Amino acid sequence: MLAGSCWPGPVHAPQQDVLPGGSPVPLPSSRTGSGAGLTSLDDNPLALSLLEGADMVLDLTNEGFIHTRSLGKILQARTRMLFVADPPEVLARNLPAPGDKARVQAGAALLRAGRELRVTSPHGTDLVADLTDARPGFQCGIADDPGRWDHWPSTMVLCWPKTSSGRIVIAPGDILLPFKSHVRDAVTLVIESGYITEVQGSGGDARMLEMFFEDADDDEARFLSHMGWGLMKNADWFAMADQVSLQRSPSRHPRSLWTLAFTELWERFSFYGLQGVLSFYLLYSLSEGGLALDPSIAVSIVGAYGGAVHLAQILGAWAADRLVSPRQAVLQGAIIITLGHLSLAAIPGIAGLAVGLALIALGTGALKTNISSIVGMLYAEDRDRRDAGFSYFYMAINAGAALGPLLTGLAQTTWGFHAAFALAAVGMVGGLVQYSLKMRALPAESAVVKNPIDTRGAVRALGVVAGAGLVIALVWSTGLVNSGNLVHFVTGVVLFAAAAYFIVMLRSPAVSSEEKARVRGFLPLWIASTLYYGFLFQKFTAISVFIRDRVDLFVGGWEMPAAWLSVSSPLAVILLTPLVASLWTRMGSRQPITAVKYAIGLSVIGGAYLLMLLVTTVFPGQSVPAIAVLLILALAGSSEIFVGPIGLAIATRIAPERFKNQTVALMLLTLAGGSSISGLLGTLFANIPTGAYFAIVGLAPLVLALGLAKSAKRIDSLTN
Repeated sequence: MLAGSCWPGPVHAPQQDVLPGGSPVPLPSSRTGSGAGLTSLDDNPLALSLLEGADMVLDLTNEGFIHTRSLGKILQARTRMLFVADPPEVLARNLPAPGDKARVQAGAALLRAGRELRVTSPHGTDLVADLTDARPGFQCGIADDPGRWDHWPSTMVLCWPKTSSGRIVIAPGDILLPFKSHVRDAVTLVIESGYITEVQGSGGDARMLEMFFEDADDDEARFLSHMGWGLMKNADWFAMADQVSLQRSPSRHPRSLWTLAFTELWERFSFYGLQGVLSFYLLYSLSEGGLALDPSIAVSIVGAYGGAVHLAQILGAWAADRLVSPRQAVLQGAIIITLGHLSLAAIPGIAGLAVGLALIALGTGALKTNISSIVGMLYAEDRDRRDAGFSYFYMAINAGAALGPLLTGLAQTTWGFHAAFALAAVGMVGGLVQYSLKMRALPAESAVVKNPIDTRGAVRALGVVAGAGLVIALVWSTGLVNSGNLVHFVTGVVLFAAAAYFIVMLRSPAVSSEEKARVRGFLPLWIASTLYYGFLFQKFTAISVFIRDRVDLFVGGWEMPAAWLSVSSPLAVILLTPLVASLWTRMGSRQPITAVKYAIGLSVIGGAYLLMLLVTTVFPGQSVPAIAVLLILALAGSSEIFVGPIGLAIATRIAPERFKNQTVALMLLTLAGGSSISGLLGTLFANIPTGAYFAIVGLAPLVLALGLAKSAKRIDSLTN
């Protein structure tokens, strides 16, 4: 039986004033034990008979049956009752677990065996309670025995001592339940014979509490009714402390930030560790441990893989909104990624490549967007530290991106490609283990599916996935799509998805004319972002082929791992980001507008590739110095500072109110499109002279930068 706030028969509620908006004026604190809706139950025989005849009552009222005189009669009829009146995210965080009941029963046994309960704290609390006839009990969130009342979420031991004496010191950060807030200034309660006789403290909390007691006009409001301790780990002070905005200083961040940053570091370690050696695995000869694929096929696979990874992130974001919670999506994604790397390490040849890359793309899709959204949850009410928190998180991303190729590249040259893949798996396992141990301390919101799909919708979604899988299998089996043109297929999917997003937003009646103007202004920036990432991700496609064929990797008598050359890009971002961010801060309103920043980034990467053209001209054959390529890739990587974070910022700023998530998804599509375009450009590299190629990819960004600079003011007027 489900108990709500409406009962059969008349409800004799007292007259109450109404606010202008229609809401009743809150009752004074002397009335907040049980309101008219429940006390009227004592005079309603029909409602009582229904409750007494029920096997189970789920109490969803705000005040709870615990405050009614009729509760005893209902329980004597062997009716079980569970009181649930907390927000969904609190319930999700504090689900009853196996063993909870045994633990609280053991605690109640301790109280029954004791004579006295003494509570102390480092802040000065020292309270002694007489346990004679204290009626020890427990709550475990499960009403499993006939005639039992319980409360979810509660896992605690409690008793009702007749008398207690001493003092309770409520320290800053402690929770003051009547006000549902955290104490700013210490409050001391003096207890004599079970009653609060004095409230001490110089802050506002002490004064508010004293007024609370005075307003009650009832000495029983000062009575210390019950005592005990909680055993729900996720609800203890330390688990909740990360969410307490008052427990902060300019340099302190939630502990869960480091859990997420460490997880992301190892995910990026494994991802970029694989990216650093993947092209070489496809290109190197069989005697060198590679697959000896044609360069055009190799770069097509790498580009298609990168595009699929970022496309999967959109599906992962949708799944975490409709199917599983973000917290679980990250966990499951990490497991799938680990399985993907292990497949690459254990299964030889094309079969291992196909299975491994598919699993990694799927797992990354589940993990990547959701771990970022959980970081945002940590700062839901703390905008002052949000940017700093994301900066640390971004630093972890780049640390993983730099560390991964360094170690996997060394492993590949020492023990072979499969050892490198295994090392990437080890890194992901490290992130997975520490995340699984600490995930329950993440914000409660991260455990909630915000917009759960119904059964019909789930069946429909499953049908779409099955249909898409069938189509892919058919086009692959017929040869319509193969390893050589796979990147064309992925590029088409990306462009179709992006076009669909833009069309829906521009035609939706829910989007205002001003919002549509901003979306139109965003379109050229989206195109520029997509093309920019196509140029940047050359380091995983065409540049890899160039390194194999033209770069001298020997330093003295030692051969540098080829994957190490890609490390310079993230290192450049790590070193230069603080400088550029400081520059924008100092310039304030005088800093360049968004389109001009894009133009700067495109000019930098275009200049880097023109330098590569110069180097290939000066050093013919396989004699290009590795240090020259290292520095040029660092220059190319530094350009991301002017595009990557700027693009995400503009996307969140111009997003229509009804399409915020979709606009962020559009920015993810720039990465997917860029990865695919890098594969397309890579196939071009395999079929034209090297000098001509670097001239094209050097001049094209400069032309695009010039066009953006000329239209910058127009774009800025639309997006603001």
